[in-house]
Amino acid sequence: MHGESRGPLHARLVVDEAGTVVAADPAVVPMLGDRAVPGADLRDVLDGNTAAEVLDYLGGRHRHAAVFDTGGLRIVVRPAKGGDRYDVEVENVDVQQARLRRLHLTEATIERVTDMIIWLDRDGRYVFVNAAACSLLGYTADELSRLRVVDVDPFFDDEIWREHWRDIVERKSFVIETVNTTKDGTDIPIEVTVNYVDFDGEEYNCSIVRDITERKVVESRLLALNEEITRLSITDDLTGIANRRRFDAVLADFVDNHAVTGDPLSIIMIDIDHFKVFNDHLGHSAGDECLRQVASVLDRIAAARGGLAARYGGEEFLCLLPRADEAAAAEVARQCQTAVAELEIAHPASMTAAAVTVSAGVLTCRRPFDIARILTGVDAQLYRAKREGRNRVVHGPDTGSAAPST
Repeated sequence: MHGESRGPLHARLVVDEAGTVVAADPAVVPMLGDRAVPGADLRDVLDGNTAAEVLDYLGGRHRHAAVFDTGGLRIVVRPAKGGDRYDVEVENVDVQQARLRRLHLTEATIERVTDMIIWLDRDGRYVFVNAAACSLLGYTADELSRLRVVDVDPFFDDEIWREHWRDIVERKSFVIETVNTTKDGTDIPIEVTVNYVDFDGEEYNCSIVRDITERKVVESRLLALNEEITRLSITDDLTGIANRRRFDAVLADFVDNHAVTGDPLSIIMIDIDHFKVFNDHLGHSAGDECLRQVASVLDRIAAARGGLAARYGGEEFLCLLPRADEAAAAEVARQCQTAVAELEIAHPASMTAAAVTVSAGVLTCRRPFDIARILTGVDAQLYRAKREGRNRVVHGPDTGSAAPST
């Protein structure tokens, strides 16, 4: 495809009346062969019939030009000014036609591709736009010729465009994502392949621009799906609050943070009193609803304190309280105990109260922290609360710090 359009388009010879080559352009040799040199006879340069026709013309001493077509070449012979010599212009018609065809194909491609093709000058003015650009943006080519990028792209102003142009000149070609605003005010996400072009001494940005609305919709859906998968992986299915995985991750983050700041870290372990007999007496559906209601109030109270409530397993819950000392943690635990009691969930099989109650163990620890000791220590405080009669809050000594080195 490219090969057929290569080669010189024009060449020039000077011959005398006898048909002897007096002078020749270097381009003549690729077109007529290596015999087309000064001193050669036209009979050795042109095919027989064409040479005869040209020599006949020369012999007639005509004062007008003559045209001869042969083998994809067009030969124009005309008298030179002054003297007995003739200018012979040779045009490669095949190459010319091939180049014209390629030009027409290029023009058709530019106008029919679905991607926008936009030429911008160094000031960001629209120099050329194809049909796709007009269709997408809603402007005519004439309207766009009076606009600049800063009029169409909400992310560009004059300063940003100048920085962008310096980037174009330096990097030559790269891809960016941005937004174009259509004539009716619709924002369209686009991908722009930037290309620096130096043409006839002028600098341009020839951009191939693609509407990526569908891609962005897909990306948004995938992001939402991934976020939902992540949320589900850290959320307890039954209660909707954080699960053990989420709690473990947040506890590790809090421990790292508090190890730097030196703030106290408190944790509350909560157990619904006599939950097994609640289930046995009222059924698992009632038990599930009880868990959901208790989880909801614990989550609300912990969040208000900047902490996290999580279902630890079964009827046990954990509340993690950052920057909370002993007094603050005990107060939050009592709030949890009171809030659950105020739910007034009937518990006819309870040996503690007529409604659902909770027991809570509270532990406040300081650096250096030891996560395993924290969980063991708060579990011990909960066990104390249950052993001492349930429906109570027990706050024990700091057993969550790492043991001192010996």
